[in-house]
Amino acid sequence: MEDLESITSEVRQCLNDNPRTRDSDNLLYWMIAQDILQKQDIDIGRMGFTELFLSLNSYGIPKYETVVRIRRYIQRKYPELMGTERIEKARAHRSEVIADYVRE
Repeated sequence: MEDLESITSEVRQCLNDNPRTRDSDNLLYWMIAQDILQKQDIDIGRMGFTELFLSLNSYGIPKYETVVRIRRYIQRKYPELMGTERIEKARAHRSEVIADYVRE
């Protein structure tokens, strides 16, 4: 199991230091993975997607869903780290669409 406190700290730092990550889960995840790999002297830019994707656990990279859930938690707790209004509206709408879908 991932160290949730450590991941939470990294995600919060990333959201704080890189405002663009507040609007993009993909960018946020990439930056978290890049940081973890950099600490191991691995250049994420030189890795193939398949190698990276199929070896997340061996590199100590958390699951995408974990990072996204922690981002949501942090943004609820620290509203100043929320995404732009346009992105937050889109996320709320997507959440409603998915909730309606699973109710059917």
